[in-house]
Amino acid sequence: LRAGLCWLRAGLCLLRAGLCWLRAGLCLLRAGLCWLRAGLCLLRAGLCWLRAGLCWLRAGLCWLRAGLGWLRAGLCLLRAGLGWLRAGLGWLRAGLGWLRAGLGCWLRAGLCLLRAGLGWLRAGL
Repeated sequence: LRAGLCWLRAGLCLLRAGLCWLRAGLCLLRAGLCWLRAGLCLLRAGLCWLRAGLCWLRAGLCWLRAGLGWLRAGLCLLRAGLGWLRAGLGWLRAGLGWLRAGLGCWLRAGLCLLRAGLGWLRAGL
């Protein structure tokens, strides 16, 4: 009877030890799942940071495009201004040419008339 009780106690101890090992295994499984969740959260966070970085990159490219557009517009306005300046200088040259030619012609005509008048005056005297 004693031997049977000893074997029963030994069996119960082994059963308790098995349950302890089972609990420890379940705890390790829970810990593993927690680590897996943490890893997935870190992966999600990394993907969010990657998306944010791509958004910032896109925004930077948009600002760069806009800046280049403004630069092109400024260059076009500068070219137009230079064109207007050249045209203005051309009109000024043309005006000075006409003035020079006009004054020269009128001055020559006036001198011719003065000479003719003096010639008529001499002839009349």
